[in-house]
Amino acid sequence: ELQKGRYVAAIGRFSDPPRLEDLDALSLAEEDLTDLRRCRPGKCGVKLGDAEILQIRETMSAAGVEWKSAAQETFRNIVLGRAMRYLAEGHGASASYHSARKPVLLDAEFAALASEVSLAHPRLFPLTNYLALYPKGELADVESFLYWSKESLGAKPIVSITHVSMIVSRDPQIREALVAKKQVYASHYLLASLSFMAISASPDGSQQYLVYLNRSRSDVFDGLFGGLIRRTIARTPGSASSCRNVRR
Repeated sequence: ELQKGRYVAAIGRFSDPPRLEDLDALSLAEEDLTDLRRCRPGKCGVKLGDAEILQIRETMSAAGVEWKSAAQETFRNIVLGRAMRYLAEGHGASASYHSARKPVLLDAEFAALASEVSLAHPRLFPLTNYLALYPKGELADVESFLYWSKESLGAKPIVSITHVSMIVSRDPQIREALVAKKQVYASHYLLASLSFMAISASPDGSQQYLVYLNRSRSDVFDGLFGGLIRRTIARTPGSASSCRNVRR
């Protein structure tokens, strides 16, 4: 409910275990469908791995004039498959993108991001480490779930899978909770993302506080116009801190 808004076109929580029906409301934009039709390993407008690209290509080719509906269904199956593999294996070596010439390993991208966060904010290390090691890590009293979303945050809508983990203080005298969100998959722009929201209140509840932290790694500055985009954003008032958090 908190994620809904004008920038979020669609969103849904995955069942436990995830089911294809959870993704009934998910659909790709026309531009993404066109990109998928031209998709090749090493050159694809949507972030996918080699096997996923070949799966999409074979499905669309076999569907003929119905290639758009076939692509939508196959993409939903791909999103479901990523959610299920993540719950079983975490960000293993199989979780990768090969939409550009150089493959991207998501476990390496998130590990680098988690290391930066842990160094800058040591108190967040237990939860950061739990997410980095997932599903092998252990952390008491943590509640987790996955959700998918389609968000309009750039030129193209981003379809993503997010892992949410929440911890509430067991001490009745300490009214606080910590919510962490880890990116599992994103169809555009983002390679890794990790955010934290701390919610606390005074013992009598008269004062409430919220602190939000987000760190992301992106390839948005790559490509022919990457340098120009970076310089433009860097000159924008208030954007310097954001630029420092973006992977070049």
